[in-house]
Amino acid sequence: METQEEVCSRFDVMGSPPLAGQKLGIALATVGKLPINGLRIRLEGTCGWFIWSGEGTSTDPDFWAPRKTSAVA
Repeated sequence: METQEEVCSRFDVMGSPPLAGQKLGIALATVGKLPINGLRIRLEGTCGWFIWSGEGTSTDPDFWAPRKTSAVA
């Protein structure tokens, strides 16, 4: 599995991991499905990441569960 640094290098972009305590959106109802997906949309007050599994997302307002990130070693 590639690290974030390796993926960023391959696409010639600078990595920007979330800071500890920032909010992200995760679709808890999709945990355990494949594939695992991520989309980053810069929104004020969040790290911008939305993570879900499976083939698609939902317009249900309860689809995304806000969670705070933890420290990255």
